[in-house]
Amino acid sequence: MRIEEEANDGTKKFDGFFSTILHIYLDERDNREGETLGLVPNGFTEPTTIKDYPIRDRKVILHVRRRRYKDADGRSIILNHYPLKSDGTELSVEFGVFLKDDPR
Repeated sequence: MRIEEEANDGTKKFDGFFSTILHIYLDERDNREGETLGLVPNGFTEPTTIKDYPIRDRKVILHVRRRRYKDADGRSIILNHYPLKSDGTELSVEFGVFLKDDPR
């Protein structure tokens, strides 16, 4: 995990509300268990960018990389498929539900 903070120049729509932009870089842990222990780690996917809840006057952008593995045949595999973004947006699922005020 890595965190970077940058000054907000306010050039993008709605960015004027935030004084800084907080970038949080997250990498998926190696969570192989049982029969998947035979898979060979093969780096990470390209990062998925997600706009998340603001934190204390900071716009928050998550950069999430998923782990890739290779099986015995050399094919690339991604073990877990998590819904990282709300459909049709760059927002996290929870933040999208919050904005829609959709009681689930």
